[in-house]
Amino acid sequence: MIDHMRPFVAKIVHDLLWERKIIIKDERSRLVDEQMIKWADKIIIAADNVPLGAFPAEKVEIWEIKDASEHKVDEVLISMAHIDREVQKLAGRIKV
Repeated sequence: MIDHMRPFVAKIVHDLLWERKIIIKDERSRLVDEQMIKWADKIIIAADNVPLGAFPAEKVEIWEIKDASEHKVDEVLISMAHIDREVQKLAGRIKV
């Protein structure tokens, strides 16, 4: 999906990721196509503006993460911490 309302990463998020040594090389939105959906084992939705019917239900996992105002660093940090916890749980479930 392309988010026409937010075709870039908010500066505060960019800066906070930079502090963690996470560098965003290309922040442009990309269209998710049928080939990408077929390729994916799991599709993580961490936003409240994604139409759930757009993806096969058996592949979808929804992370209930509250939207943060890009003008409030404390809200962004809370959302980042929530995403970190969800990633850790997902990593614990993955079998290699």
